[in-house]
Amino acid sequence: MFLGDIGSQPSQHWHTMFAVNVNGVINGVQACLKSMLEQKRGTIINMGSLGAIKPLDHHGLYNATKAAVHSLSEMLRQEVAHSNVRVSVVAPGAIDTNLINTTKNPDLVTGHKEYVSSIGGALSAKDIAMLLLATYQMPQHICIRELVVGATQQVV
Repeated sequence: MFLGDIGSQPSQHWHTMFAVNVNGVINGVQACLKSMLEQKRGTIINMGSLGAIKPLDHHGLYNATKAAVHSLSEMLRQEVAHSNVRVSVVAPGAIDTNLINTTKNPDLVTGHKEYVSSIGGALSAKDIAMLLLATYQMPQHICIRELVVGATQQVV
């Protein structure tokens, strides 16, 4: 995960982050959308981020990629709604993953860990899995367009 000020990040970081966070979503949509449209039924759930809605310090590039995921998901939802295909985006706040440890700036890693500790801990992968399953299991006529979640003590 490339964190830091936008102006100081090399262009390769931009390309990599967009390739993973945006192109990955596009590839997933392209892999399943045609069959869902043919069946006139389906559910696509994309992983956005709270950072797309409330930009987080030192996450500018990450925030931008997740904002693209949110925008893409909403536009796709509008395009396929009449075909009975649901498109949702889940926007979690802090999640307890190893991703922060890939950041090269030790001060940002330390700051993140201190922040997570100050809010009583981040959401777990299991928490997110339960939300994804609940979103998927909704009756087909209900589309959760955007689900913004975070730890109770996470203010931002």
